[in-house]
Amino acid sequence: PWDASLPLTLARIHCVREAFEDALHAVDEALVIDPRLLDAHDLRAQILGDLGRHEEARAACAPAAFGDAIPLELRGRAAFLLAEMGDAEGATAALRALVAERPDYAWAWLRLAGLAQAAGAHQDQLDAAEQIMRLAPSNPVGHGYAGDAHRKLDRPAEARRALERALTLSPSYLFAGFTLIDLAIADEEPARARKVIDAIAPHTSPSSLASHRISLALLEKDRPEANRIFAALCRDPA
Repeated sequence: PWDASLPLTLARIHCVREAFEDALHAVDEALVIDPRLLDAHDLRAQILGDLGRHEEARAACAPAAFGDAIPLELRGRAAFLLAEMGDAEGATAALRALVAERPDYAWAWLRLAGLAQAAGAHQDQLDAAEQIMRLAPSNPVGHGYAGDAHRKLDRPAEARRALERALTLSPSYLFAGFTLIDLAIADEEPARARKVIDAIAPHTSPSSLASHRISLALLEKDRPEANRIFAALCRDPA
């Protein structure tokens, strides 16, 4: 028998290359071989969503092969597609129903944290982040969401702890790094800001750190250094 994992792998490669029509063709080949291949159905819905074909994507989340027993993962995809269609409240309500059904559904908690962040619902974001940290303590994104929520809830010490943990787990997690630099500069702690800048510098471009380096130089009342960084940025903005 043919192995459905081969065209599915090819579909994922096409997605990385943003060759989405080719990816759809490969996914369809996988589903001919195995009509109940969950990952293929999920990827098909995701691709259709990325192409802006949202109604088709939603329909793809309820394939006939599963009858009335639609897997949780496809119901989660259908719920999140609502957000992509502009119905963030509907997506949030649908995802909340799914985590009520299965509290260990980490994927849904991640989407709920992102939706809460976008909506400015800081406590909801924190609640979702705490669930992510419970289910996936080594995932830096959960700690990042928690740190961001703590910061917006005016809890800088808690924010620092969560963001430092995120950066420890993933030194290339720039959201955590940039936010920690901002917190250190706001607290007028240049040594702490410089430590984070030095830690994340190998993982990003000099231009992306330029504004933080300028802020640090101004905090240290080193205007010549701030001017030097600004001039270098003007010469080479990349």
